[in-house]
Amino acid sequence: MAGWKVPGYAVEGLIGRGGTAEVWQGRVVRSGDRVALKRIPVDDADTLTAARAEAALLSTLDHPNLVRLHEFVVSSGAAVLVLDLASGGSLAELIRARGRLTVGEVITALSPVAAALAHAHAASVVHADVSAANVLFTADGVPLLSDLGVARLVGDRRPVACPPAYADPAVVAGAPPTASSDVFMLGGVVLHALTGTPTWPGPSAEAALNQARTGRITGLAERLADADVPELTAAVVLRALHPEPARRGSAAELALDLRHSGAPARVELGAGRIRRVAVAGPRHAAARHAAGRAQPGRPDFERPTALSSVALAQLPPTRMVGPRPRPVLPRRPDRRPRRWRWAVAASVAASALAAVALAWAPWQASAPAPASPSPSASLVWLRGLEALDARRSSAFARRDPRLLAGVYASQSLRRQDAATLARVVPAGCALTGLRTTYSRAVVSSSGSRAVIVVWARLSASVLRCPGHAGAAVSGAGPTRLRIALCRTAAGVAITAMRST
Repeated sequence: MAGWKVPGYAVEGLIGRGGTAEVWQGRVVRSGDRVALKRIPVDDADTLTAARAEAALLSTLDHPNLVRLHEFVVSSGAAVLVLDLASGGSLAELIRARGRLTVGEVITALSPVAAALAHAHAASVVHADVSAANVLFTADGVPLLSDLGVARLVGDRRPVACPPAYADPAVVAGAPPTASSDVFMLGGVVLHALTGTPTWPGPSAEAALNQARTGRITGLAERLADADVPELTAAVVLRALHPEPARRGSAAELALDLRHSGAPARVELGAGRIRRVAVAGPRHAAARHAAGRAQPGRPDFERPTALSSVALAQLPPTRMVGPRPRPVLPRRPDRRPRRWRWAVAASVAASALAAVALAWAPWQASAPAPASPSPSASLVWLRGLEALDARRSSAFARRDPRLLAGVYASQSLRRQDAATLARVVPAGCALTGLRTTYSRAVVSSSGSRAVIVVWARLSASVLRCPGHAGAAVSGAGPTRLRIALCRTAAGVAITAMRST
């Protein structure tokens, strides 16, 4: 029995334990719905801040094949994330029990996971810990991508501990995780499920990381051929595991190409466990032993053919994508007035519009007028401006003003934008989708400086806070801007700007 409580939930049993958290099975007292309770002991303010950041990040994502956050509660000296319950076990457990899966089962289980990963990437979120252990199944057999606790936004350069068996060589070498890193890791999970061995099958974590540092996957094509993987499916795996990140394709392409590389088949979640009991006996054991002698490196994945058709029909099937109802959560008193969301949304919209109008600082009219650059040089400056906007979007989505450091060469602009971020995004919340699109740009440049006169339009965004529905914020513009840029060691930065 658990020695802790959380209001509105019955804590029923421990599911798993990690380095910083425990996951318990729980039940909503009011409705009886089953949930998972991720309990993070809070010993200091930094731990609570990290837990709130994880909750804020999870709240920005909603996909049928992602483990979803339903509520964030601080209780009994711990932060508790109320999540989807995945009681069907993990893909790692299934591979251990079965040896490997059929091509059709892999398509069914992992193409939806690739689609979920593409959804995260579209929100500028990198998972950074894709592994077979983090692919879970619900009781109905729906595959879910889990454990976004180490996920980060694009551009986050904090150190990361990647799963050794699936690690991207670039990340092992010190590069920050990217969307292509996630594709590489998921490609390794597909390889593991198809062949019975992961990308780096070292006897220890250190040995696997040493293999990853070489960047060479030994006998990859042969491993796929030995497992009778069809040519189309093998091509999908080979592309995802390409040593050059730019040639791996996107997660969306992996999802589509894997789905259309063969015929999906039902995943038999209970096959390994049932097979050991129901298919015991000298004849079946001898057949497996003979098969092992013939192909010693090829894991067995025989179907439980000795089971009756009734028993087979009771095995939970995996659907490609299935709608999952959200649990009915306990009602909690909201001490704030109902209009708080709209007030916050209005504040965000006003501040965002002010950001687009760029009333932060006037452009220095005394600066020398730059000359018109070549079309290729203009494109470089425009791409730099778009990269700065993406970094600013990440800062608001993560509520991290440190990410603004590379956006502005002017300290006053940086301080003013950091103050705007702190004012419009409450602690533990995230403002997602805050992006600017540019059109009709006129670029003038001279050496390491440029001025861009451009029409800018602010996209609609969503303010998400744990335990509350997202507050929609409408876009703004178009506004005509004059933006002064300079080259820096990291790329470009904004020195001044104003509306015209």
